[in-house]
Amino acid sequence: MLRLFSRVAVLAFLLVAMQAHSAEYNRPFWTEKSSYIEGVVLYAVGVATQAKTQEEGRQGAYENGKKEVSNFAQVTDLSGLNIETQMTFEETNPDGTRNVFRLLKVEMQELTRWKTSLLAKATTEMKRQNEAVSKEVSHKREQIELLERQTAEVADLDARAAAIKKRLTDFSVKVDSRLRCGMTMTDVVGLLGRPQSQDDFFQLTGGAFWNYGEKWLSFANGILVSIGTNRKEYHDGDGCPR
Repeated sequence: MLRLFSRVAVLAFLLVAMQAHSAEYNRPFWTEKSSYIEGVVLYAVGVATQAKTQEEGRQGAYENGKKEVSNFAQVTDLSGLNIETQMTFEETNPDGTRNVFRLLKVEMQELTRWKTSLLAKATTEMKRQNEAVSKEVSHKREQIELLERQTAEVADLDARAAAIKKRLTDFSVKVDSRLRCGMTMTDVVGLLGRPQSQDDFFQLTGGAFWNYGEKWLSFANGILVSIGTNRKEYHDGDGCPR
């Protein structure tokens, strides 16, 4: 009984192998290829094995055939390219699934024209992107140059402010160390130079106020009579060294 079962199993295996061999033997020649060119036409073969339905097998074979075209053309975007089905071969496996072979064709002239168009579009897009990047770089450069100018201006202002502050400090030091009440206006100008500002409102009565930094000098009839920081809030003799 066991021997009989073994013989049946062997026969079944041989039958399946013979069917598979027969199926392969009956396949068209083009099923053994992936892609090839005849004349001015590119042929690509798409294969879908063990598909559960005919529609699934045909669609899968078509998509795999497009991949072969893509590999041949060395591109991934096939949208817009006219790909036709030249021939389809189908076979049924012992388990009921299907093997589908689909022969696709593309005119080489159209493929060349399509690839050239894609290249032109890619070149245009790259040029556009480069121009955008160039504009952005130019804008950034302008911003950097503006920032550098503003930084230089701030540094210049800081330097001027420091110079003014030093000048005011020097004025205050000179006023405190050199001036004495009783000096004439000419004496003061000789020591400190012309005042930064002056108020001659009382000139008709012989009075005048000169400003040197933080210090105000009060004159009466051309003679220094007081030294202070606010010309309106001190009297003759205020601030004069003894």
